Amino acid sequence: MTNAKSSNIIYGIFIVFTMLVIGIILAFKGTKERESSSVDYDNSLSVGGYAVKINNCIYFTDTNEIVFTFKYKAMVGSPTNSIPEIYSITYSLKDELNSKLTYKTQDNSDEEQLVTCTDFDKDLYYIKVNFISKEPDYYDQDTYDDFGDVVKGAFHEGKKYDSYVQIDVQDMLKMTKNEYKTYTTQAPVTATEESSAADKVIDPSGTFVITTTTTPMTTESSEPATTTSTASKNSHESTSQKKTNVAVKSNQDHDEQQIDEPYVYTTEPRRYEDNDHYT
Repeated sequence: MTNAKSSNIIYGIFIVFTMLVIGIILAFKGTKERESSSVDYDNSLSVGGYAVKINNCIYFTDTNEIVFTFKYKAMVGSPTNSIPEIYSITYSLKDELNSKLTYKTQDNSDEEQLVTCTDFDKDLYYIKVNFISKEPDYYDQDTYDDFGDVVKGAFHEGKKYDSYVQIDVQDMLKMTKNEYKTYTTQAPVTATEESSAADKVIDPSGTFVITTTTTPMTTESSEPATTTSTASKNSHESTSQKKTNVAVKSNQDHDEQQIDEPYVYTTEPRRYEDNDHYT
């Protein structure tokens, strides 16, 4: 009897523990982020003779607006199809069909637009951007009938490139407009800028000092000359270290002068000619 009660207690504990584990797993799955529904976001798409890309999508949480860039670029010299352009933007909620939202475009450059979307529900799952490009319409060549009358060529509508890009709300940057201003005005300092700043030496007066070393034409007694030039508004100074020159003065000044090289006295007898006279 005791063994049966013990078995029932152990079985009950096992059931309770199993249910707790299952509950934790289900709760974890419920809080796990859903799979992204983005399609071709931040990818380069081929649209006839153009490449198209949509990126930099930002959700302004304080104004409930979504902005992104729409870019296109000609991939051939003169594309035959028209410039790609947006004709519709929709948004979708969970388990609901797409609904149209209001948007406006602003040209950033010749090949880039800033698109702003408004009037959508805050619980949206994704937005869908539809754009199109079109080849020109054309006619077949005219012909003539048996009586010589012109038969107009058949009309053909140009090919359409109808594409879309889908952006999941999870893949959008979320921030306020004030945060966006800070985000766009903080320019990173590149390694080149840092090295350029380190190479500039500024003297106390605020002028730039640039030191260069030049080597003149090689001779037996020439040495490299180091020139320091200081650029300022009112002055330009140049100093050079040159080769040593030995100057010989008269005998009266010889004792007072310091000469780096030994002085060599030359004693050569003077020759007198017959027509020389003593004075």
